[in-house]
Amino acid sequence: MHRAVSRNVIFALKVLACSLGLAAVVAAQSQSILPTKKLLLVTAAYPPFVHAAGNPQGEGMDIDIAREALKRGGYEIEVQLVPWKRALLMLERGEADFTTTISRSGDRDQFIDWSQGYRNWVRYHFYARANTAESLKDLSHLDGKTLGITLGYFYPDAVVKPSEHSVRIETGKDMATTIRMFRAGRSDYIVVNALAGAWEINQLGLMGDLKLQPLVHSSDNPTYMGFSKVRNNTRAVEAMNKGLSSMIKDGTLTKIEKKYVQ
Repeated sequence: MHRAVSRNVIFALKVLACSLGLAAVVAAQSQSILPTKKLLLVTAAYPPFVHAAGNPQGEGMDIDIAREALKRGGYEIEVQLVPWKRALLMLERGEADFTTTISRSGDRDQFIDWSQGYRNWVRYHFYARANTAESLKDLSHLDGKTLGITLGYFYPDAVVKPSEHSVRIETGKDMATTIRMFRAGRSDYIVVNALAGAWEINQLGLMGDLKLQPLVHSSDNPTYMGFSKVRNNTRAVEAMNKGLSSMIKDGTLTKIEKKYVQ
């Protein structure tokens, strides 16, 4: 009788061991198909949305937004600052997971999965040299003029590809270069994102050399977070969208923006 019981106990233990072993294998396999919990964010410095490393104010408005949104979905992020063209190439090749502060355009659809829009308007300001007598009040006044823009950034077609007038475009590799070229007489006006442009001009100490024009162009093209399609970040996009929605609802997104824009 005792031998029978012992044999039954031994058999039960073997079954339990096999079950635990199988469960461990299944868990390991399941773990291998779960999304990576740490994501690589690549972007270029674009104050106040993205600050250079070590800025005492913080990483930047949109880095803070991305970090908080994904944290709510169980993700951490690592930030790597690279030139903007390099950031887009890394996303296209699957060398990084996502970027912030990106506008949607047809060519980018080929390699980017988009989050929901989290900033649904963008204002563009125009600057002339401080000693100019002209006043830019309408896009049609750009006819025959040269407009300075910055490589890699999105500008509405109404500004850079207007059908009703002819404008020449002068492109700088970054905003500081665009402004320097403008001051050297290479362009008649420059156009900048209202927040980022004013920030850069102030940082360069050039606000007194430039004259803000009356014309303000508003675009309803939203700002997105863009995820690499090669990395198959479907779950991360879902987490981002849920995080952004909850941040909009509870006021966290507005609180972060006010931290950087007084």
